[in-house]
Amino acid sequence: MEYILIIGAKSELAKSIADIYASKGYSLYLSGRDIHSLSKFSDTLTSNYDVNVKLINLDLNSYDTHEAFVKELEVLPVGIVSATGYYPNQLKAQIDNDDMLNSITSNFTGPVSLINYLVEEMKRIKKGFIIGISSVSGERGRKKNYIYGSAKSGFTTFLSGLRNELFDYNIHVMTVILGFIRDGSETNSIKKMLSAKPREIAELIVSNQIKCRNIVYLKWYWRYIMFIIKNIPEFIFKRIDIK
Repeated sequence: MEYILIIGAKSELAKSIADIYASKGYSLYLSGRDIHSLSKFSDTLTSNYDVNVKLINLDLNSYDTHEAFVKELEVLPVGIVSATGYYPNQLKAQIDNDDMLNSITSNFTGPVSLINYLVEEMKRIKKGFIIGISSVSGERGRKKNYIYGSAKSGFTTFLSGLRNELFDYNIHVMTVILGFIRDGSETNSIKKMLSAKPREIAELIVSNQIKCRNIVYLKWYWRYIMFIIKNIPEFIFKRIDIK
């Protein structure tokens, strides 16, 4: 039975991805902090789809545990989904180093560290896939979230290089550039119009992975929005306030 590892499995998006892969017959490793809070969800997946679901606590801040985490997996996963992330308050993160470092670790260095150990094992079997969920915030720095954005930018670049490296190993790497996810608290009409439900995004992620897409903007219109934003001349861009 083939396993998929989901890093940061507690969000609604990650749970939807887990549900879809379980429905396709994959067993799952669900990882994250206090992951045993997902025990009911795990039981539901097992009951609905007759697959194995293992909950594994993971602290991305504890880099010295990452190698052991990989070695203790009973079966090497054929797929990895990095859905972890932390969106800090920008003003707080500018003066609170702990908050800043937490964002950088959750969005960039933590998943990079863990994926690096996993990749070395996957190279031996020469098959599998990696999905990294990044963000439109990493496409160009804005004053409202440039600490978060810079971490996501680093993760996007990491995935690009990894895709290049792993091509010869028959391991596919897909970068998801994610826009707004609807959580029911949207008050801004534009943000509400551009947002999508977690389940909808999850279905698009899985379908694009099956098609072996390389870089996917979700939803599709973000590719064109970010093309415009990235091509605004810097002398103009630095003067505007993009929410």
